[in-house]
Amino acid sequence: MSTPLTTNLGYMSDARRKWKTRLLQTGAPLVALYFAVLGFFDYSMHQPPETFSRVMMHVGPVPFLLFPFETMWKSA
Repeated sequence: MSTPLTTNLGYMSDARRKWKTRLLQTGAPLVALYFAVLGFFDYSMHQPPETFSRVMMHVGPVPFLLFPFETMWKSA
């Protein structure tokens, strides 16, 4: 005979499994996109200043908050 406690635990593990699946389905592509854009900015920083400025004139202020531009600039 199942008690309400064991029934709830079964439901929680099913809910956790769904949560983890959704996290992997959305989180993994977002992490891949972040590193792809990070690589693009790093590549553009290693170009001549005119090329880099042409890239950055199309970018708003948000990437400066999301990516480590100062660290990348020091290595470029």
